[in-house]
Amino acid sequence: MDTFLSDKNRAVRRAVRSFCDQEVSPLAGEMDREAAFPWEIVEKMGKLGYFGIQVPKELGGAGLDSMSYVLVIEELSKASASLGLCVTVHNSVAVFPILAFGNDEQKQKWIPPLARGEKIGAFCLTEPNAGSDASGIEATAVRKGDRCNMRSSSDDTISFSSSFMAIILPLSVLIVVLSRYSLGILGT
Repeated sequence: MDTFLSDKNRAVRRAVRSFCDQEVSPLAGEMDREAAFPWEIVEKMGKLGYFGIQVPKELGGAGLDSMSYVLVIEELSKASASLGLCVTVHNSVAVFPILAFGNDEQKQKWIPPLARGEKIGAFCLTEPNAGSDASGIEATAVRKGDRCNMRSSSDDTISFSSSFMAIILPLSVLIVVLSRYSLGILGT
């Protein structure tokens, strides 16, 4: 695979591998055993651009290409599968829909703090009747003033403020409830 990599891709891989060797690998076992989220490592990753890998530089991201994205995820995942997954979900499921479908105001509001790792995007998917089958989700979300109320199939209601950012299914199209809420595109 190295044959297909540009010099920049190789430099990215070396830098991420070095970071993982020094910062992630020594703590990975402990993080897993204690189910601890490594905020101190995440702060460093944010400064290195890992939470905005393909985000344009003008929005605070690293502005890297798809191959660099794959290499960052690969190296992080070798050191810590959970951190690799965190960065993958953040970049692909939280950041990408805003970049692809958000308007300029939404991008200016959400992308810079996400790209810097000041906010971490999440993906929430499970229901008693659906498990992890996104097509079986029965929950709905309704905007109520500056809040979003989400009602699940079990009639539990969860309320979120507009400052909270998470990717939560149900999806009736593509994007997501709280991103839809914060992006102003709730409903289908």
